[in-house]
Amino acid sequence: EKGRRRESEPPPKLRRQNSAMEYAWSSKVMLVVSCYGILRFCAIASDDAIPLFFSTPHYMGGMEFDTRTIGIVLCLRGVILVIMTLFVFPKLKSYYGPLALFKAAGVIIPLCTASIPFIRELQIALPSPALWACVLVHTVVYVFGMSVAFTSVTILVNNSAPPRVIGTVNGCSQSAASLSSALAPAIAGSLFSWSLLNGLGFPFDYHFTFFVLSLIAGLMNILIYNLPASIATRETEDH
Repeated sequence: EKGRRRESEPPPKLRRQNSAMEYAWSSKVMLVVSCYGILRFCAIASDDAIPLFFSTPHYMGGMEFDTRTIGIVLCLRGVILVIMTLFVFPKLKSYYGPLALFKAAGVIIPLCTASIPFIRELQIALPSPALWACVLVHTVVYVFGMSVAFTSVTILVNNSAPPRVIGTVNGCSQSAASLSSALAPAIAGSLFSWSLLNGLGFPFDYHFTFFVLSLIAGLMNILIYNLPASIATRETEDH
């Protein structure tokens, strides 16, 4: 009799799984993908504007570095980036987690970006060894922020959806990054050119491009602080 009652009971209903596009349009995924797109825009735009600033003559507000000096600075940035990504970030992640590190990087990047044009004032006021010490410190902090931000946001993108749809979510994030990479050089170059030729004073002179990029990076913090705490761990779903 007990066995007959169990056979007569209707089977439990299976919960409908969300489709890949439903996950892609969820608020959590949209927030973290937007953060990734903005971060990529700021990074590519800065990578375009910094060599322009370094090579611009003094009388126009630049550093007037030769190509060899610019190459040394960019090479230094690459070496620091490798060290930060391979050795420093893994230890920090085990202590603080990717979300907390992303929030910290969201503060570092705008401050470092806004301070770039003031290196020219240091070039005027300081002897060469002191100037290069300041450039080194600034480069380490800036690259640290970018390294932590990119590695953290990549982890957060992967945490934002269950494994079966992560390909779609990563496709969305890479599409946003590609759009940012396409727009950033043209916008940064145009802004820098305008700032040199407009004849206006501070902050619309050679500082302007970096201030705009700093503002955009600062606005990214609004999105970062709206990310749910659950995104710090990989999302799963019950079948």
